[in-house]
Amino acid sequence: MSDKKRRTRKLSLQKTGDIDQCQCSSSCMRKCFGTTPFCEEHQNKCPRVSPLSGYEPDYNPDYWNKQFKIKETHNCFAYSFNINDNKQINKCDNSECDIPFHQPGLASGYPNFSSKMPKTCPNMMARLFGDNPFIKMAKFKEKCPVGSSKIALIVDQNEDYHFLRQDSNKFWSHKPGARKVTNRDSSGRLIYDPALANFNYKTNKNSDLNYDIFCSYICVPRTSEVKLKSGGSLRDQVRLVVVYTRKNDDAINIEDCMLEDWRIRYNGSTVIVGYEDEVVFTGPESTLEKFSDCLERTFRDYKKNKVIRKYMIAVVRE
Repeated sequence: MSDKKRRTRKLSLQKTGDIDQCQCSSSCMRKCFGTTPFCEEHQNKCPRVSPLSGYEPDYNPDYWNKQFKIKETHNCFAYSFNINDNKQINKCDNSECDIPFHQPGLASGYPNFSSKMPKTCPNMMARLFGDNPFIKMAKFKEKCPVGSSKIALIVDQNEDYHFLRQDSNKFWSHKPGARKVTNRDSSGRLIYDPALANFNYKTNKNSDLNYDIFCSYICVPRTSEVKLKSGGSLRDQVRLVVVYTRKNDDAINIEDCMLEDWRIRYNGSTVIVGYEDEVVFTGPESTLEKFSDCLERTFRDYKKNKVIRKYMIAVVRE
C-alpha cells in the first residue's frame, strides 16, 4: 500500500473547543459572549440540545467538595459514574489519603496505566467496555435509554484522560482528581457541550495538560450497579517532597501543576502559606517526571520573584 493510501485511512481525531468557541454549535464562528458558553446570538436560545433522560444526577458540588474523605478519594471517573465508594472512604483518615483512585479497565483485568500504555481514546474506550459492556456510545442530540444518562470522555493524547457528566440542569460538571467538583471549563465558562468547551490548561500559568481530543459521549447506567475498581497499590506510588523557606506573605499556588492522579497533603489546599515547611505529594511513577518538572518551574519562578528564599525537591519511592 502506498504512503498516500495509508494517509487517507488515518483516523481523524475530533478536537475539543478553543478559548472563544461558542458551545451551541461547531459551525458557529462567533466568539463567546462574556463568561457564558454561548455567543451573543445564542444567549437566549440554542437550537442544538442534548436531551435529558430524566436520570441525570443533580449538580451538588458541596457534597463532593466539603467532605474531605470524599473529595480526596474520588476522581473524575468515579464522579462521572456518580459513585460514592465507602471502601475508598474508609481507607482514608483525616490527614492522609494516599489511596489509589478508581481507574477504567481494572475491574475487567486491564493492567495499571504506565508510560508505555498511553491513555488514548481507543485504549480508554476498550477499558470502559471491558468493565461494563452494557454501556452505550451516544451522540450529543441523542437521548439516553431509560435508567441511564450521558458522560463524556476527553484525553490529552498519551498523557491523561478526563471524564465529565451531564447533570439534571442540562449542563456538565467534572472533578479533576482529588480537587473540587466544578461546572466550568479552563476558560471559566459553564460547560454546555464538552466537545466544544475549552480544556486547554496550558493557558494557565504552569499546567502541561491540554485535553484537546474528544472521544465520545457515553450512556451509563444510573439505576443499576456498575463495576469500578481502584488502581495500583502504594508500592506503585512515589512521594515527592518540597522543602522551602519563603521571604514574604505572597501565596504559593501550585493548583495548575496538579495532575489527575496526584494528591497534595497540605491541609487539602493547593495554596501554600507556611513560612518554612515541607509539602508532600503522592502519585504514580508514570507521571512523576511531568509533575516534578512543573513544580520545579513553579518554585523557580517564585524564587526568581523573591517570594521564597530557597527550596529543594526530592523523590521518595515507596
